[in-house]
Amino acid sequence: MTLASGMVISYLDVGAADGEVMLYFHGTPSSRMQAAGPVEAAAARLGVRVIAPDRPGCGDSSFVRYRVADCPAIVARFADSLGIGEFGVIIGPALIAVYAITTGAAAIAGEEDRGVLEVRLSAPVSRIRCSPSAARAWSSASPS
Repeated sequence: MTLASGMVISYLDVGAADGEVMLYFHGTPSSRMQAAGPVEAAAARLGVRVIAPDRPGCGDSSFVRYRVADCPAIVARFADSLGIGEFGVIIGPALIAVYAITTGAAAIAGEEDRGVLEVRLSAPVSRIRCSPSAARAWSSASPS
């Protein structure tokens, strides 16, 4: 998919086409294909739609310089291009958590006009809940 900015974002779209949307953020080094296989099977079994975009410079997405703090706006433009208003966030393994949590935190804090349903880690932590002020603080403190 090519965004209005010209940025190309490749993605994997699996599971139930009409199910609740969950965005899957892949680990590093990896790509959208990390969501194929077990994640794809779980999505089908649970009746949810999992969309796994490649981050800029990963997989078939175009390379652009960006900071962790830019991730919420990139994800918002991507979701808008797909016509997605509300979504959950699934975090893949590795250091990708900072990108996914920043995206979720910005939406929860109201910095992005987005309905993030919840943020889930694929590690043994079940949910992340934080106040809007904590979400803003996390987003602004994220490393570049």
